[in-house]
Amino acid sequence: MGDGVHIDPDVVARRCSVKTPEYSELTSLDWVVLDFTDGMRSFSQMLDILPVDESALAEAYLHLRLLGFLTWKRPEPRGDVNHAPIAPTKAVTQTRPSSMPTFSGYSDEVCANYIPARMFAKFRSFTPQLFDIKLDLPTEVQAFIEFIHDHLNEFSPYELLGVPEGTRNESAIRQGFMTRTRQFHPDRYFRKNVGPFGPRISAIFKAISTAYAQLQSPT
Repeated sequence: MGDGVHIDPDVVARRCSVKTPEYSELTSLDWVVLDFTDGMRSFSQMLDILPVDESALAEAYLHLRLLGFLTWKRPEPRGDVNHAPIAPTKAVTQTRPSSMPTFSGYSDEVCANYIPARMFAKFRSFTPQLFDIKLDLPTEVQAFIEFIHDHLNEFSPYELLGVPEGTRNESAIRQGFMTRTRQFHPDRYFRKNVGPFGPRISAIFKAISTAYAQLQSPT
């Protein structure tokens, strides 16, 4: 695990939310995160401390959360909705909580690839229920798929294609459809383990196709 990382498994076990934690499933990064996590550092501060990228650190947090080693502390409300989420805290004696982290740290650029700006705030307070790091889907994509599927009836046809409301330019509409197809066509996930996200991806793509047909032939 590298010099300077000293963790007593018995101490971790006493703080863990499961009675018999499976240490064999912990990665080297998992152990390092456990060593440095104190519940006071923000996600960006943890990135400054650890020599890993954002995706790797987020995956370690989720892995530890799913194994029951960490609980999540929701960030306190602030004026700026773009503030970084608080890092997980070591679990204390309690059953594994059902809630997952919120996504207040996602940038507008990342959100805009999937959802309309008017729904950013709602997404950032969204609590996903289907996270599984063993699936062949990046964890952030899992969150977007679950959110979009759960709120499909709130999207306009234009928003489903990611084009400005009222767009009449056929080329722009087609480009929007092609972009969404690259993101959500079920064939993209052929032979991949996407678990419960499979039918959700299909439902999203069906809605996108319907929106495209509707905007191609406005009534």
